[in-house]
Formats: sequence, structure tokens, C-alpha cells
Amino acid sequence: MQYSKPLIFNRTPLALALLTTSAIATFASQVAAQALEEVVVTAQRRAQTLQEVPIAVTAFDQRAMTEANLFDVAGVSQLTPGLTISTHSLGRPQVYIRGIGSNAVGAGADNSVVSFIDEVYIGRSAGTAFDLYDLERVEVLRGPQGTLYGKNAIGGAINYITTKPTDQFYAKGEVLGGNLGLQSVRGLVSGPLTDTTSGKVSLNYRERDGYTSSVFLPEDMGTIDRLGLRAALRSQPTDTLELNLTVDYSEADEIPVGRHHGYDPAHLYTGAGLAFDEAAFRDPFTTFSDDLGFEKVEVAGISLRADWTVGTMTLTSISAYRESEYEDFSELAFWATAINPGIPDAWSAADESSEQFSQELRLAGTGLQDRLEWVTGLYYLNEKASRDRDLKVFVAATRDTPLGLMESESTNETNSYSVFADGTYNLTETLSITAGIRYTYEEKDISQKGIAPQVFAHSVSEDYDITADESWNATTPRLSLNWNVSDSALLYLSVAEGFKSGGFDGGPASNELAARTPFDPEEARQYEIGAKTDWFDNTLRLNVALFSTDYTDLQVLQRVPAFPGDPIGITVTQNAANATTEGVEMEFSWAPLAGLEISGNYAYLDATYDEYLEADGTDNSGNVLRNAPENSYALITRYAHQLTNGAELGVRWQYIYKDETSNDPRNAPFAVMPEWDTQSLRLWYGAPRGGWKVSAWVDNLTDEEYSEFVNPLPPFTNAFQPALPRTYGLTFEAQFGSF
Repeated sequence: MQYSKPLIFNRTPLALALLTTSAIATFASQVAAQALEEVVVTAQRRAQTLQEVPIAVTAFDQRAMTEANLFDVAGVSQLTPGLTISTHSLGRPQVYIRGIGSNAVGAGADNSVVSFIDEVYIGRSAGTAFDLYDLERVEVLRGPQGTLYGKNAIGGAINYITTKPTDQFYAKGEVLGGNLGLQSVRGLVSGPLTDTTSGKVSLNYRERDGYTSSVFLPEDMGTIDRLGLRAALRSQPTDTLELNLTVDYSEADEIPVGRHHGYDPAHLYTGAGLAFDEAAFRDPFTTFSDDLGFEKVEVAGISLRADWTVGTMTLTSISAYRESEYEDFSELAFWATAINPGIPDAWSAADESSEQFSQELRLAGTGLQDRLEWVTGLYYLNEKASRDRDLKVFVAATRDTPLGLMESESTNETNSYSVFADGTYNLTETLSITAGIRYTYEEKDISQKGIAPQVFAHSVSEDYDITADESWNATTPRLSLNWNVSDSALLYLSVAEGFKSGGFDGGPASNELAARTPFDPEEARQYEIGAKTDWFDNTLRLNVALFSTDYTDLQVLQRVPAFPGDPIGITVTQNAANATTEGVEMEFSWAPLAGLEISGNYAYLDATYDEYLEADGTDNSGNVLRNAPENSYALITRYAHQLTNGAELGVRWQYIYKDETSNDPRNAPFAVMPEWDTQSLRLWYGAPRGGWKVSAWVDNLTDEEYSEFVNPLPPFTNAFQPALPRTYGLTFEAQFGSF
């Protein structure tokens, strides 16, 4: 595979970050301060402090997630540099890290950012549709992670680590209420069952009314109704053996957010003679949809982990089964069809299910007089996925007479095999080298059926009923040179590779050849320079990463004409030649005074297509990748004051900014999601001895109107989903026993 040379890093954002931090550090050295707590992560498949890991990692513990109201992974993206999530639907979150992600659908396609729960791979997007509760922490690894995390971690990886059952009785609960009918009840009970076994049960329920409405429907849209359950057993039959069994289940039954048309240059609707309610048209929370639609998800899993220690080595086995089901129905065209019954309307329906079994065996240990830490292992994944999709375009007045029709059924089975090794060797007391390599072999077998797609009386293809298979293999190494300048400063220089599997287009709306022709894998090589530093007796923490990543055969979901002059087009997955992403990311935490903590992050991203020539001659070279904001940053101030009776008063303020992004490779104006910023505020009172806490909070304090997803609709318009308006509420927490 060919790679271009790393581009010269943009120095301006880094210089600004360093100057700002230097000023903060100078002031911090002159006032009384408190040491920051160490953060333990398992990003390298072993427990290490965050400052020891030569990888760009962001981690959130329970306190951070609760205080920031992080209910799901979309909330995590707001506080993670380089991470952007565009929420298309409950079962299809589009997760992008450093401009790399996936919005492809279909049983034969994969994600570019991989999620894991307790180190178990989650293959489908719908499998991540669970609320964040009963978690010890969330880790976000940025950049290709092909050596330790395997296939499809080409953009990065997100690790969800659940809490383990405790050896002593512990219970906690939380009740939350707010505007828009928000209600949430969460609880956990944990403790010993026998001398060697502990157990845990947790529950999470959340519901909320809708916040968008249609001028034609009595019910609001954008509702939430979610339930999650988890149970776990931890057994230590001997001093050298630990077993962890975990079972989880979650479900959701919701009405999707109503989409609104937000792009109308030169009043094209009125210019076309279309009637509409102007006031409603200008309100981003109002749509002209005449169908509520629905989204339903069920996710379940079971895993057994065994850790057996023999001398200086530990053998780990992780056996897991997971399944998910996703079903949705939504209207696609929202431009007042009930008022203008002669113009086209459309709806889409999807039904997806998957089941997977995975087995990982790892052997880890130390050697060479403790100068070497190593891990090696084998991995196997079997995933079966099916997806049925229907799309119909019709005149609103004659819904039984379609102008366009596409129906497809696809079933795919994936078998993936890997062998890997990774280790860190201490060359001297301050200099070490980390090296790893992984070999992956994968095969996919797909069956697809399509029913004669028709678009405006044009026959796009014939019926097809095909089976096809393809296999790929990849070797993904990494190498990092690490220099511990002092006990509180690590500098590293790393090169890492990753790959994303090839696959088959989901419901191809062209012909039999397209249905059986696979698209190629993506491949990436990343160069990264990083610094992880603690200053002034560990009261100031500053981590910086500069990166440049070359991607080849990037997979892109693109809307293309189905026939000459097609005004709507069809979506297909294409390999978009080469792309480069480069930038700088900074994170800091500062505790200048007892109880006061100031933290934040900044990311600068330059993500563009180096070469991308579409089949119709359109040249997208130099265009910005999807979901790749040039600038994004966050600032958080938290202060907790201890009263004389031991109670705690606290306040937390948060500010988030995201630059504009494009949701189309052509960077058309109607595909741009504008920049936005939000603020949040939280106040709390914690009882003496920490038995309970009550908090009052406001999210989107200034009631900013912005979009969480934009769907470009050629030739001149779009449909966007507005994000939540101002929300506020109260949270009551209580805990008993020792954690």
C-alpha cells in the first residue's frame, strides 16, 4: 500500500495552546493547590495510569459522567477532542474520530470506530444503543488501533468498562426529573454472596416527551423510552483465578426527531409556487411530516471472563455472545406535502438483526528481569447480520402510486481470525520502546435480493437474487518510542496502522453486478507525537498530541444519480481513493485551590480528500471529510466547598464549541451543519458523610438552536434534526455501604 509523506503540522493552534497553558501554570505555581487524582485505564490491555500510555486517550469516570449528564455516547463526544457523533437515528449513530467514521448501512458493511463493552467487540451500530450507567469509566482511543483492537478500529475505539461486583455490601440509586417530561430511575445493588463470590444487579430507566412537532399531527416527536438491566457475578475460587460473568439487556421504543427543512436559498419553495405555513417553516422545532414514525431497539449479551495467574504470567479468556434487533420507519420528505399534495413525498423502513460470538485468548506477563511487559493472543469472531430495507417515493395525493420504489433483503455472515503480540521493553530507566503486530484474516458471505428499483418511471435495474463471498487479510503493526523525561513527563513518537474490512453495498439500487461486487478495505497509517505531563506537584496536567494520518481506499457513502437527470439519486458505498487527516489535540486539568478544578480540551483538524474522482467526473479532491470540524473545544470549571459540618456545596459550569461540518463529500452548501456552542450549569448539595446528594442543573443554558444531524437532499435543500433546546431538572442520589 502506498502512503504520502506526512504533511507539515499546523503550528498556530499548538502555539496558542502552549502559551495559554504556560500562563496558567505560572499562576498555579503561586497559589495553594491540590494534587490531581491518577486515572487508571486499560487502553493497552493492562492496567496503567493515563499518563503512562503512549496513545491519545480520553477517559471519563462515574463522577464526570453524572455531573455532565452523559446519558449516552453522543454526550461523550461533546467532551472528547476529535470525537464527533452525528445522530441520524437511534440505531445508526454516525461516530467519527479525527474525521474518520462510517455512515454506511447494510449487512455487509462495518463501522470505522469500534465499540467494546468489557473488552467485547460490538459489531453493529444498533448494539451501542444503551444508556451510560453502571460504568466504572469510558475510554476513547483516538487514531488507528489495529494492533490491540483488530479490524475496523481504523478511526479509533471506545471502551465501556462496567463496575465489578464488590466484596462488601454497596447500593446506590438516582432519581431524576426535568422539563419535557424527563424522568429517570437508576439503581445498583452489589455485595458478597459467599466467601468467594460476589454479585451485582443494576437497573436504568429513562423516558422523555418529544421536543419537535408537526403541524399535521397531535403527538410530539423525538420521544425517549429506554430500559436497561445488567447482572454480574465475580468469583475467586483460588488466589490465582478470577471469573467474571456478565449478562445485560436493554430496549428502546421511541418516536424519531422530526426533521425540518432548513435551507431555502432565494426562497426556492415560494419561487416554485409551493404553499406553506411560513411561521412553521422558520421554526426549527416544527416539521410538516404527516407520519410520526418509530424506532425500536433490543440489545442483549452475555460474557464470561477468566483470568488465571501463574507466576509472572496471566492467561485471559473472554467468551461472549451478543445480539441486537433494530427496526425503524420514518418519513424522508418534509416539505409541506399535506399542503401541496402534488409534490413528491417519501418514506423509508428498515429491519435489522444481528448475532455474534467472539472468543479471545490472551497471555500477558513480564520478562527479561522485568524490563519487558508483553501480551500475545488469538481472536475469533463470527457475526451474522440481516437487513431489510424499503424505500418508496410517491405523490402525496396518490400514496398508492409510487414514483420510486426500492426493496432489498440482505444477509451476511462474517468470520474473522486474528493473532497478535504487543510489548514494551525498557531500554534504559527513562527510554522504552513499544512494538506490536496483528495479522487478521476475514471472510464474508452475503445473500442479497432486490425488487426492480424504479425511479420516476426509470427502471434502475432488474430484480436480482445473488450470493457472493470475498476474503481479505491485513497486517497492522505499531511502533512507539517513549521517553520518560521525568517522573511526571512522558514524550512519545509513534507509528500505527489500521484497516477496515471490505464489504458489500447495503441494498444496492443499481444491478446484480453491483450487488455481488465488494468494495475494498480501508487502510491507514498514522504518525503521532505526544506529550503527557504533570506540573507543579501534580496540580496541572497537560496532554498534547500532534498527528498525521494517511488513508487509502476510504469508504464513502455517496448519493449518485440513478439515471441521467435523476433529481433525487441513490446512495452507494464507494472507495474514495486517498485522504489525509492531521491536527493537534490538547487536554488539561488544573487544581489551583482545594476544591477547585478547571479542565478543558481543544482540537484542530485538517481532514481532506487527497484524491476522489466520482464516476460522473465530479472531483472532490481537496474537499473536507464528513463530520470533521476544523476547531472544537470545551472548558469546564468545577468548585466543591466543604462546610464545617462535612456537607458539600458545589457548582459546575461547562462550555462547548464545535465548528461547522459537512455531511457530503461534495461539500454542497445545503449539506453543511453550522457551528454551534452550548453552556451547562449544575449546582449541588451533598450531605455530611456522603450519604446523599441533590443537584439542580440546566443544559443548553442559552437555548442555542443547532442541529445534531443534516441529511442533504439534492439538488438544493436538506432536512436537519434539531438538537435539544434548553433542558433543566433535579437529580437526587443516595448510596449505602462501601464501594
